[in-house]
Formats: sequence, structure tokens, C-alpha cells
Amino acid sequence: MMVRSLLVVALVSLGAFAADEPKPLSPVEARKQVGREITVKMKVKTAKDRLEKRGEIYLDAEDDFKDEKNFAVVITRKGAESLKEAGITDPADHFKDKTITAKGTVKEVDGVPRIEVDEAKQIAAEKP
Repeated sequence: MMVRSLLVVALVSLGAFAADEPKPLSPVEARKQVGREITVKMKVKTAKDRLEKRGEIYLDAEDDFKDEKNFAVVITRKGAESLKEAGITDPADHFKDKTITAKGTVKEVDGVPRIEVDEAKQIAAEKP
């Protein structure tokens, strides 16, 4: 009986936690959230693998990364390793032209707001 009660409490708690999760922001909305932890939902228009040169893979919401509407999801070297362990060996190719959600703290680097992905659990592609 006690185990069943604990299970019910755990499930209710999980439901409450999921309900508290805010809806994902668009790239334009996400740009305004520097310093805050958010979830962004965007279509990846441009994906650039610069892991060898800069230690990062760039997933941009716009064709031109300098576009005032652009938001970047940047996969770090650590994030690329985590994704590789999860079975994604080429993140740029895997996420290109897909709608993704990414969770993290918004930073501004060289005038471009971004979320840095250090763990595979921070990013997901929507099912087609």
C-alpha cells in the first residue's frame, strides 16, 4: 500500500513538473532573453561544422548569421562528443533543415545571441 502511495505521489509530481515547463520561444523571442535559461524552437536554415577550426558547430535560424532575426544554437566540442555517444556522428548534417528544440542559457557572442549545447539532452529534432 505504501509503495502504491509513493508511486502516485511521484507520478503527480512528474505531471506538475512537466506542466510548469514553459513553451519554447521563437528565435526572435529568444534573442531578447540574454542571461536567462530558455527553450528555443527553430528551423535550422544553416548548419556549419567548424569543430576543427573553432571548436564549435553552428546551427542558425537564418541563412545569414548576422541577420537581426538570427538565433544560433552552438554545439561545443563537449556537446559534439555527447551527441556522438548518443549516435549522432555528424550534428551539422543531422540537424540541417530540421525543426529543433534546444535548452540552455542565452549568451551573446560577437553580437549574435546563442545557446551553447554541451550535452545531447539539451537538443532534439522534431519527428517529421
